[in-house]
Amino acid sequence: MVRTWALAAFLLVAALAAPSAGQDFPLQRFNPTRAELERAGFDEWYGAYRRGEKCGYARIRAGEQEGVFRFEKIYRWKLVAMGSKVDALVRERYTFDLTAPYALRSARMLRRQGDEQLEVEAERKGQQFMVTTINRQGRSKRLRKLIPYTYVDAVARTFLVRLKLGDALRLLTFDPDKWQLGAPTYRLADTKTIKRRGVPTRIYRCKILAGTEQSLAGEGVYDERGVILKEDLYGLFQLRAEPEELAKQADYSGDLYEAGKAKIDKPLGDPRTVRKLVLQVGGKGRKRLASFGPQRVWVEEGKTYVEVDVEQEGPRVTPDERRAALAATAEIQAKHPRVRALAEQATRGTHNRGQRVAALVHFVSQYVADAYGRNAMTCLEVIDNKQGDCTEHSTLFAGLCRALGIPCRRVYGVAYLSDEELAFGGHAWNEVELEGRWVAVDATWDEELADATHIRFGNQSGDFGRLLGTIKFRRVSRR
Repeated sequence: MVRTWALAAFLLVAALAAPSAGQDFPLQRFNPTRAELERAGFDEWYGAYRRGEKCGYARIRAGEQEGVFRFEKIYRWKLVAMGSKVDALVRERYTFDLTAPYALRSARMLRRQGDEQLEVEAERKGQQFMVTTINRQGRSKRLRKLIPYTYVDAVARTFLVRLKLGDALRLLTFDPDKWQLGAPTYRLADTKTIKRRGVPTRIYRCKILAGTEQSLAGEGVYDERGVILKEDLYGLFQLRAEPEELAKQADYSGDLYEAGKAKIDKPLGDPRTVRKLVLQVGGKGRKRLASFGPQRVWVEEGKTYVEVDVEQEGPRVTPDERRAALAATAEIQAKHPRVRALAEQATRGTHNRGQRVAALVHFVSQYVADAYGRNAMTCLEVIDNKQGDCTEHSTLFAGLCRALGIPCRRVYGVAYLSDEELAFGGHAWNEVELEGRWVAVDATWDEELADATHIRFGNQSGDFGRLLGTIKFRRVSRR
């Protein structure tokens, strides 16, 4: 099942870093002066909560220092999954020019969980960035194009006070690992004056929209400086403004694996034999479940249903999807010689793409020994560890496919666990391009065609987070 890293750190750090679509309400972008940016600095601490239970803390700060503008985010998590305690840290540090357009100068990202660690360092060199990735395999470098992420974007929430009700502010976020910009939208829903710590304070409540469909990702409450007072993402994690001493008083959370299960009323039998499944969906997350290829979602007489039929064709692969599904990243090092060599070894004797995909499914299933919570962060680490859960299986499978020029992406959702548990659990699998269409495969469970108990949430970690633990099922039919 999906490890706690995906459940926690990526939800707040990467969930909003996804491409965006158009809007049907007024969008605002502001061009503040240097003086306004100097006044926009802040240094705030937050308690991090999972459905009301404290499980970590965060610090977010910005301001001018040593001849540059600086922006830093730190998230510390103390989580439990399947009885295992996990202490995780995510830290991002950025510097920007002091003159317009206040362009990005450098970026530092650290993601650490237990003894696993991934670092990305980027320095601007003329019209490019030199990006260094550091992990257990060593250090690698590559040149990247300039990214239009500025200090104005980093502190953009400061300008929420300029919005009118119903208007929205488009922010840019940046993921140094994927070298990708996201564009969440903050739509002003309400503003009023309250007493905070005995002082009248003007607050601004916003809806947060994210992803390609700009669907609701959460809500936030901000003061007149645009500083977070409370921010709730996907109904799963929440930040609350607290003094530093209080913010750091965090203990380990309840078990995320158990909390994330989706119960079902009747057993389904061996999931590998399920080719078509119809379920009634309950819980507040039912409205966010979407149709995709073999998965169809509909509402009938006020009730929500999902059908998965593995005999139905998947959607056609778009050019943008194909490019993204072939890309080498700091996590999926598809161009590394070791990844390429292993992919060629695993597919020796095959003659076409379908045979290569099947060979890779069987190879990864055997190569990666099942071990929950191994938490390797990169494809190369999975190759070295040879252990992991569905996250490691799907990461290695994606890397091997891409190394052979086969478009492949990871998918997040739930899959049926067993009749004993009578529940679906968080899971990750893959989609590959075959004959121009997306086809679901599961290397964890050695399935060349993923069975119909795979309920797809999306292909971003945020898609996973917004639905996990918010739905339940009633069996309608299966065959």
